[in-house]
Amino acid sequence: MSQRLGSFSYEEKCNLKGKRPTPHLSLEYKEAKTLRKFQLSWYSKFNWLAGSVERNKLFCYIYVLFRGENEWSINGIPNIKNLVRKAKKHQISKKNLTNKESFHMLGKNRIEHSISESRRLTAINHNKQVDINRKILTRLIDVVCFLGKQELAFRGHRENEGSLNKGNYCEILDLLAKEEQFIREHFCTNSVFKGTSHDIQNDLIHCVTTVLNSHILKELKITNFISIQADETTDVSCQSQMSLIFRYILDNKIEERLIGFFDVSKNKTAAGLSEVILNELSKWNIGKKVVCQTYDGTSVMAGEKNGVQSIIQNIYPMAIFIHCYAHQLNLVLLHGAKSIKDVKLFIANLTMFHTFFSRSSKRSSLLREQGFKLPNQCNTRWNYHSRAALTIKTHFNELKNAVSHVVDDPGWNSNSVCTASGILSIMNNRKFVYLLMSFKKYKKY
Repeated sequence: MSQRLGSFSYEEKCNLKGKRPTPHLSLEYKEAKTLRKFQLSWYSKFNWLAGSVERNKLFCYIYVLFRGENEWSINGIPNIKNLVRKAKKHQISKKNLTNKESFHMLGKNRIEHSISESRRLTAINHNKQVDINRKILTRLIDVVCFLGKQELAFRGHRENEGSLNKGNYCEILDLLAKEEQFIREHFCTNSVFKGTSHDIQNDLIHCVTTVLNSHILKELKITNFISIQADETTDVSCQSQMSLIFRYILDNKIEERLIGFFDVSKNKTAAGLSEVILNELSKWNIGKKVVCQTYDGTSVMAGEKNGVQSIIQNIYPMAIFIHCYAHQLNLVLLHGAKSIKDVKLFIANLTMFHTFFSRSSKRSSLLREQGFKLPNQCNTRWNYHSRAALTIKTHFNELKNAVSHVVDDPGWNSNSVCTASGILSIMNNRKFVYLLMSFKKYKKY
């Protein structure tokens, strides 16, 4: 085994092909109380495996003859710990497959024919690997699209192998690997590219976004009229973001496409928000097709002189402004109700119930013990008052018991008792009870 194949004649090379040494070796490995020994069956399982009695080590016979990694060709494998797993990984390596092709073709054809055949087999194996790589990349893209469609987070707090929850992206890939062998083999054998790093995730998201944007761009070129919708809100990280939507008709169907979220934390003025919108209109080259713009009723967005809608309309005169219908109806109902004193007090009292119980975990727990909870407060949504009134109406007695408990139980502080006493007097007020009991379910529009 000390000589290389290049130093032998062609006849000697052919003779060596069938003389793989397969002696019994005295290799052992102790694991806990179990003693594992070398097995002759490994020579049959791996037809390239060879042994040396003098060195008491295992080698790759093909690597010894055709050159390869020192571990398998010169140094040898001195122990059998994890040998099967190591051998499986070795036999699918690119270098081993290339040498194996040359080894099998040795003696079957003339040298020039062998070289040509080896190249053909190398190309076949290369194409097979390309197909596998494409299937793996397809699965990665499928996972990205699934998480995007379901609006799920990609990453976990820790994504190492010891983590109990590596994030949705990695966990879904692990689930697929249990059923699909080519994914499982990819994760077990590939140490260069696995497709799970943060950079790869970002690259895949960017690629998917690029494809979607190209599809949207084709639709925008076909359609004749486009309306834009924008709204700004603050997310959980206290970052102000503005969403932008294009709305148009395609094949007699209304299509709405979310263009993206834009960070407007540094400049939330009308000039700053309109600059973002104008940049996107210019980027997509649809300014002349815009015939409508829709926002909420804040002065920054809807102002007649210096609002976003005014700035946009000065540049694109056909882009008429339409107030958001949902906000419009809510505000009409809210301001109309506030002009009536009794109704105004009734709405204020509804809000007071939620404020009283939500600002104390002890009071919230008391309310949960009664078997219900009050809806979250939202003064800009008329249907909040509808749901709050119906909840209080349905659970009037349970709510009254909870408030009475705060008043009568000595374990509550003076502020809680004082506020609860005022709420209890409201609940005993005939006018409030009459308005509450006559309240009907608010129908959505």
